[in-house]
Amino acid sequence: MATDGESQLSEINAWLVRLTGGPVAIAGYEILQGGISGSTVYRLAGGAAPLILKITGRDAPDHVRARAHREVAFYRTLAPAIPLALPRVLALAAGDTGGSAVLLAAYRPPDPPAAWNTSRYLAVAAQLARLHGAFWNRTDRLASLTWLRHPPVGDDPARMQQAQAAWRTLQSRPRFAAILTRPMLAGITRLLDYIPALTAAIQALPATLCHGDCHTGNLLSDASGRLIWADWQEVGIGPGPDDLAFFVQRALMAGGAVPEEPMIARYCEELAAQTGLPIAPAIIRRALAAAELRTRLLDWPDYLGDAAPDQMDAMVRRMDQLAVRLEGSIPQS
Repeated sequence: MATDGESQLSEINAWLVRLTGGPVAIAGYEILQGGISGSTVYRLAGGAAPLILKITGRDAPDHVRARAHREVAFYRTLAPAIPLALPRVLALAAGDTGGSAVLLAAYRPPDPPAAWNTSRYLAVAAQLARLHGAFWNRTDRLASLTWLRHPPVGDDPARMQQAQAAWRTLQSRPRFAAILTRPMLAGITRLLDYIPALTAAIQALPATLCHGDCHTGNLLSDASGRLIWADWQEVGIGPGPDDLAFFVQRALMAGGAVPEEPMIARYCEELAAQTGLPIAPAIIRRALAAAELRTRLLDWPDYLGDAAPDQMDAMVRRMDQLAVRLEGSIPQS
C-alpha cells in the first residue's frame, strides 16, 4: 500500500506531466497549504529554481473547484490587463468536470504584518488604487467574463441571524464573559440591524475589479523586494474599498501597525491619478469603515472561537471605533 508521501508524489508527477507534456525532475516537495479545503499548494525543489504547484482535485467540493477554475481563467484571460506584478505562470490546466492545477515560479513569502514598515503599507494602498482605477465604473469591459465573482444583491436576513447566533455562542464561553457582556452583545445586535445601511455606504461607490482576498499572506515579493500579487481565486466585481478594508483588518488582527490615514490618502491620490476624477478622502474613509464593520459583524464571529481574550477585546473595541466613525450613517444609542 502506498504511503501518503508516495501518493502525494505520484499526484504531483501526474500533474507535472499533464502541465508540461513530460516528466519534471524534482528533488523534493513541501506542503505550503492543504487539507480539508480540497486544494493543495506545494513548493517543489529541484531544477534551476523552486516552483509552486497548486492542485485542486476533481473530488473537491464544487465551490473549491469553482475558485480554482476562476484563478485559471484569470491567468488565461485577464492577467495581462492587470497593472500589478503577478506571479510568473509556467503552465495551467483545468477541465469542466475534472481538477485543475497552476504551476508558478516561486517567490519570497511575506513577512508578518508586524514587521512591515510604513512604506510597504503605502505601496499596497497605491497598487490597490491602480488595480481599482483601471476598471473604476468601467466594469462593462468585463461583462463577457462570466467566471468573475459577483457579490450577492442585497443583504440576506438569514446571514444576519446566523451572525447574531454566532456572537451569542461566543458570549457563552467563559473566557469571553468579561468582554462580551450583555450590554456589549446588545450593542452588537443593534449594529447588525444596520447592516443594510453599511451595505449602502459601501455600494455608493462605483463598482470595479477587486482582488477579493487581499491580505499580507497573498503579497509575495521578488528578489528586488517588489510586491507580487498572488492567489486570484476570489477575483470579482465589487466596491474597491472592500479590498483595502479587508487588508487593514487582517493586518491589524495579525499585530500590524497599520498607518490607516496615510494609506487612505495614498489610495485617494493614486485613484484620482488613475481615473482623472476627484476622489474625496471622506467618502473613501466612510466606505472603508462601513466595509470593515460589516465584515467584523458578519464574518469574523465564525473564526473567533479559538481567539484569546485580548484578541476578542481588540475586536469589540475596533467595532466600537468604527461605529463612532460612521456616526450619522449608524444611529448611536
